[in-house]
This record gives sequence, C-alpha cells and structure tokens, in this order.
Amino acid sequence: MKYFALLPLLFIGVQGLAQGNLQFNQALIVTNTQLTVPVGKVWKIESYTPSSAYSTHNGNPQTHTLLINGDSRIIGLSGGLNTNYSSGSHPPIIHPFPIWIPSGTTLISGPGTSMISVLEFNIIP
Repeated sequence: MKYFALLPLLFIGVQGLAQGNLQFNQALIVTNTQLTVPVGKVWKIESYTPSSAYSTHNGNPQTHTLLINGDSRIIGLSGGLNTNYSSGSHPPIIHPFPIWIPSGTTLISGPGTSMISVLEFNIIP
C-alpha cells in the first residue's frame, strides 16, 4: 500500500526535473544573413544546400560550412578529385545532423553553403 502512495510522488519529482516540452513553430531558411535564435525558442538544424556540389580547392573537395556564434563548423564536402581531403595533417571533422542550438545563438551559412534548413520550436514550460 505504501508503494502506491509513493508512486505519485515519484512522478511529481520526475516532472519537476523536465526542462519543458517542444512545440513546432516554423520552418526557416538561413542564408548569408546572420540570424539569432529568439528567447524561448530552440532551433534544430536539419540540412543544408551546398553552393556547388563539385568545387575543389588545390585538388581537394571544398568544405561546406556554417557558423554558430562565429565558430566555423564543417557540415560536408563537395565531390572532388581527392577523397582523402585533409586540412593540414588531419582530416576534417564533419558535424552530423541534426544540430540543436539554444536561444541567443547566432547562425549564418558559411563558405560552400548557400542555405541551411532549420526547424524552430517553442519551449513550453
């Protein structure tokens, strides 16, 4: 019987730790104009469109990038001559999708990327 009394308290405690629910708000396209995630929102970066699928630089594929808070993130590579592309002595780290970014974060397409597909969600307490 005491276990049945503790069960509702357990659910109340777990609910108190939740950070809120997400409610879809809108789909966005981010290009070469910097945008900021509004307060009370979160963005889910879903995909991107490269500015060119076959660009190369010195025989290496061109990187496709986006900038989050001014920091460049490689999200893909163009098809090219050298499939063992490396920047210096290390291969590039390609960030997988989706990428979640919180309110106050800035986002802009970087070199090699023409647009970024984003889903915006409201955070419901």
